Amino acid sequence: MNKNFRIYAIDFIKNSFLTIFLLGLLFSVNSQAQDWPDKFVDSLAGNYLKSNDNNALIIGVNIYGKEKIYYYGGKEKGSSIKPDETSLFEIGQITQAFTSILYAEMTANGFVRADDELQKLLPVNVPSPEFQKIVCNPVTKDVLVPSSPNSYNKFELTDFVCKPDPESPPQPILLCYLSTHTSGLPDRPGNLRGGKTNPYANYTKENLYDFLRSYTIPKRIGFDFLYSNLGVALLGHAMELKAKRSYEDLIVDSICMKLGMPDTKITLSDAGQKNFLNGYTPKGELAPHWTYGIMAPCGALHSNIRDMMNFLSANLGTKQTAIKDILDYTHNPRIIFHDKKYGDASIGLSWFVNPINVEKRNYVWQSGLMGGFASFIGFVETSKTGVVILSNSSIPTEDLGKTLLRRIEESTVN
Repeated sequence: MNKNFRIYAIDFIKNSFLTIFLLGLLFSVNSQAQDWPDKFVDSLAGNYLKSNDNNALIIGVNIYGKEKIYYYGGKEKGSSIKPDETSLFEIGQITQAFTSILYAEMTANGFVRADDELQKLLPVNVPSPEFQKIVCNPVTKDVLVPSSPNSYNKFELTDFVCKPDPESPPQPILLCYLSTHTSGLPDRPGNLRGGKTNPYANYTKENLYDFLRSYTIPKRIGFDFLYSNLGVALLGHAMELKAKRSYEDLIVDSICMKLGMPDTKITLSDAGQKNFLNGYTPKGELAPHWTYGIMAPCGALHSNIRDMMNFLSANLGTKQTAIKDILDYTHNPRIIFHDKKYGDASIGLSWFVNPINVEKRNYVWQSGLMGGFASFIGFVETSKTGVVILSNSSIPTEDLGKTLLRRIEESTVN
């Protein structure tokens, strides 16, 4: 046999074995990356369900574009029938991410400017609240107080006269302030009377306008984070006024239809009503479904796990969509802040951004908590991993979601 041929044959065999070994190793790593969360997810779900074993819990995981969905609990109290991909949940404040995506798309298409004043979009007879620096100056005057029928004692009295500072012009609310929770507006309007069980019920556009006419912002705005459901609701309302279409129609056409989310809506069809789960309090008591009206942009959407997994993959970029650049734009941090609830965080357009303490990675997230439901979505764009959690119990899912996401991230560096 030719010597060169023998050498070539030996090298070919070596390279073949090496190729097979590497392929096997790659398959093993990918298999582990896809399969490893099972026991950990089961453990987290078990601990969560201990608090209330009556609720449905669904956890969706996306790792490198590979998806897996875990179903726990029962559709109804005492039922052994597990929830499925058609089961509808209230997703609460996750709705705010949709509101800001709509705002970002309308900005990109030139319908509004990112720094437009809110007043520009409201009716002319509805003034937008603004911050105005007030200066109070002392004014001293003499006051005569009778000491007897024919005499008076004179006292010097100092009073304060407060007026707008002429050297500090009023500071209006900009649309971007509403999306980043820096508008200075309170969490909820002061004339809200819905109660705890359904706080936004029967709150009308007229109620909202009455509040805006009477409210004055007490602090300088645009820099300090102050969470405000009211602010995001106003943002969505401003978009529908500008487009002359309902908020729900705008969300469905601009986002849901483009991302493959046909069941994500506010108004449910007859089929949707059948799939809409009851909600429960942490004590397992039946909780009323929340209704929103004019406050819809801060929390009114319903969705199921299939739609939310499509939303997750679109935000991760593992699924190419027509609005990928818009989604990325909303993730970018605008304001850095420290808060007792959120820790060291940044705020994008209605998305929170926190360090995950794994190779200096950050995760983007939002969560919802209503009278009978809880939800969470979080993802790490750099490593293409993410989590969705839906529960029909008002036991918060934030810690569960963040713990699972951190564990997945840790596994990618080991």
